[in-house]
Amino acid sequence: MLTEEEIKGPELAGHDLLSCGVSAGKGLTATIPEGVTISRQAFTVDHQTFKSPEDVLFMVGKNPFDPDHVSALFFPLSAAAADACVSKISHYGKYGYLVFSGGENRKKGVLPPGGGGTIVRF
Repeated sequence: MLTEEEIKGPELAGHDLLSCGVSAGKGLTATIPEGVTISRQAFTVDHQTFKSPEDVLFMVGKNPFDPDHVSALFFPLSAAAADACVSKISHYGKYGYLVFSGGENRKKGVLPPGGGGTIVRF
């Protein structure tokens, strides 16, 4: 486990990554797909904005430093939201993104294919 300040970037090639929270601009977050926007206090998926402390976004994309590996983003808007859904994420293995609110799944979807055959099971 590393803090963002400890990460230089290129040493992340050759690894699958899990980011907790949004990068402060070092480009560490997976490529954000079309239809998803993220800010520090909210996120939007398919034109629906989530900004409640009960909301969580989890998505998986390509590692920005190595296209043969993945980078997952776990973005809870509160510690309580994280606790309410973290154990459920692995039940949705075929989806590229998940949105939880109050511990319940509200949205799930498959991201556009990006090539390659990487499969990661959390």
